[in-house]
Amino acid sequence: MREIKQIQNFTDLLSTPQITEEIEIRSSFGICALHGGGLERATEAVARDVAKSTDSSYYAVLQPEGSRLHLSSKYFDPKQSLKLDQFLKNNKSLDDRHFIYKKIKLLKVKNILKNIDWRNISNGLQKVI
Repeated sequence: MREIKQIQNFTDLLSTPQITEEIEIRSSFGICALHGGGLERATEAVARDVAKSTDSSYYAVLQPEGSRLHLSSKYFDPKQSLKLDQFLKNNKSLDDRHFIYKKIKLLKVKNILKNIDWRNISNGLQKVI
C-alpha cells in the first residue's frame, strides 16, 4: 500500500484529478465522509447509507482507488467548496427547535447503527479491500 501524503489545502485536494464531492440535501441533520474512496475505503458508503436511512443530508469527498492524499479535517474550508458550503449552511441550525429535531435524528441513527449486522459489512469490506 502506498504511503499517505499529507497536504494542507482543500483547493489542492479538490483540484487533484478524479477527486470528487458528493452531496445530498434531505434535512438539517447531516452526515459526512471527508476521507472517502481510496483513502478510507467504504466510509462514504456507510455515511451515504446511514444518511439515506435516516433521511439526513450527506456530503463526501471521494478519492480514486490508490489515492493516498490526507487533508486534516481542520483544513476543509467551505470557502473553497460550494458543495461543502451548501452542506454546512443547511446543517448549522442550533436553535432549540432544531436541537430537539437533531436529537431525535441522532437517536434514529444510533438505533440503525445498533441493528446493523457488522459481520456482513466486514465481509463486504474485505472483498473491496
